[in-house]
Amino acid sequence: MPKGSTGAAGFGGFIGYNYRWDDVVMGGELNYNHTSLKIGAADTIGPLLVPGANLPDGSTVYYTVQVASAASVAINDIMTARLRGGWTFDNFMPYGFIGFAVGRAEVSRSTTLAGSTKTTTTPPTTGPGGIVIPGVPVTGPLILPGDPQSQVQTGVFAYGFAAGLGVEVALMQNLFARAEWEFVEFPNISDIRVQVNSARVAVGLKF
Repeated sequence: MPKGSTGAAGFGGFIGYNYRWDDVVMGGELNYNHTSLKIGAADTIGPLLVPGANLPDGSTVYYTVQVASAASVAINDIMTARLRGGWTFDNFMPYGFIGFAVGRAEVSRSTTLAGSTKTTTTPPTTGPGGIVIPGVPVTGPLILPGDPQSQVQTGVFAYGFAAGLGVEVALMQNLFARAEWEFVEFPNISDIRVQVNSARVAVGLKF
């Protein structure tokens, strides 16, 4: 399938714990985001010459077919567990993080076979004087099911990793704002690879 891209807004929340040594801050965090990312792709290959059965009389059947496929994946929820490290100066703290990601997705796919011809090659024969007479191909129509083969999977859990960078700004003694970029990759959602780039802002409360 060809690559594709899409975008959507989302919202969520986070909770974590930090420990500070002088200007260095280390901690862990759980981050949840609800979104509606959906992307689909379609492609066609063919016509393909596919060998079929070898018949008892020595002839061989060949099929000329074309394959059209489509697939889509939708991600609705993403949760990440992060390890975070930052450095404070004045009221600012730039930070980076890495972690584990879990997503909830829906996957659908379909395939349609379109056949154009079926060819049966008759076996060669030996004529007078030992001359080999090549087999004669006999071509006819190929009938395949018209309905596509389809599959829909809901509630699929996907697993991957997360990484990113951000900065926090102290607004008050216990109130801060943050802006960050997060990259999440799910290497295999039912044989579909998904990468998510997020830019987000948030407000947090320290206690």
